[in-house]
Amino acid sequence: MKVETLTTGDSGPIDFSSFVEYNQETQEARIKRVALTSPEIFDMEMRYIFEGNWIYLCHENQIPEVGDFFTTTMGRQPVIIIRNQEGKVNGFLNACSHKGTTLCRTQQGNKAAGFACSYHDWCFDLDGNLEYMPRMEEGFPADRNLAAHNLTKIAKVETHGGFVFGSLNADVGSLGEHLGDITEIIDMLNDQSEEGFEVVRGTNTCVYHGNWKLLIENGGGDGLHLPSVHKTLIKVVQMRD
Repeated sequence: MKVETLTTGDSGPIDFSSFVEYNQETQEARIKRVALTSPEIFDMEMRYIFEGNWIYLCHENQIPEVGDFFTTTMGRQPVIIIRNQEGKVNGFLNACSHKGTTLCRTQQGNKAAGFACSYHDWCFDLDGNLEYMPRMEEGFPADRNLAAHNLTKIAKVETHGGFVFGSLNADVGSLGEHLGDITEIIDMLNDQSEEGFEVVRGTNTCVYHGNWKLLIENGGGDGLHLPSVHKTLIKVVQMRD
């Protein structure tokens, strides 16, 4: 069995054979448990999946008005999704271009007047352009280039059926290619009513202290634990039926 290596950058090349247990007699390969906790694998996942591909960010009806914003993360990068004066959905890193201070500290809100950094009061418009900095006339030459200090844009931001997706990788393939047949499911959701899909107010958020793959393994690959661990949930579902 051929096992590839992949260069991740900071961590160097990864030899995947160290994460695979291969049985020559049965020709079976099993992933070792260390693959679920390996820092090298995690770094690779951040680079190539969460920071290098398309991921879902928010829904357009969560930012319906000019200046409405929604904050989230793309891999390890905090980002802002905001609607500009023309109604276009923009995306930026949630960090001032000066010293990296967080610009929006709440998950949702409105910045119709633009962004103002709380550290040095640098001000940006809804397209991320630097418009003002204190004592600008005194501290910068006449030929200063303010555009060099604009907010860092998310490389790609696109929508399908009101769902907003983004990628930090400018060379990523098209959103349509990434979604594939999932577009049919999104369209079916929107066709359930004349008003389309709506994200209602009120969320219940919890922080999971563990590797994301363990959560997928438990929820997507192990249905046998449901009767013993989720008895109450099963009763609620049965009552609805």
